[in-house]
Amino acid sequence: MLSKRIALSRRHEWNIGILFVLGTLIFASAIILYTVIVVLPKQEAIERRAYGDATQQLADRLATGVANLSEWSTDESLESYLNALDILAQRKDYDVELVSELNERVDTLKEARQERQIRFKSLIAEAESFPLVSSVDAVLTFDQRMRNAIFTLSEKQGEELMARWSDRRDNVIAIKDGNR
Repeated sequence: MLSKRIALSRRHEWNIGILFVLGTLIFASAIILYTVIVVLPKQEAIERRAYGDATQQLADRLATGVANLSEWSTDESLESYLNALDILAQRKDYDVELVSELNERVDTLKEARQERQIRFKSLIAEAESFPLVSSVDAVLTFDQRMRNAIFTLSEKQGEELMARWSDRRDNVIAIKDGNR
């Protein structure tokens, strides 16, 4: 009878051990299932939302920045906005129309800046090739033309144009029309 009790006691210990292991496995499985079904999707949704918000904030800042650009902006600032727009275009879920619109605006400003640079070089060439012997009227007319032209150039370009024209004008011999 004692051995029967011992056998039942051991069997009971085994049953408790098996139940404990099964309970632990079920609890661990429940934690894993909860993590996979609830926690991970929530984290992914939060990350997607944060990524989308960051993309939208970047797009908004770039739109504001590009709106503040003008043809007088420096080449460096125009290039930095183009680079930032490229970075935005590489992100997922970006606004394709907005990026293309902003790229077109920056490209238009770059073209205007290039046209102004071409106009500047042309005016410099004209100033440097102004005849050394000329009439007073021609000198005054050209001088007025140069003064008007500086308003179509950047401040730095205007200063350089006037400096070059002043150097050339100092060497020009102006002859009155009546003395010819």
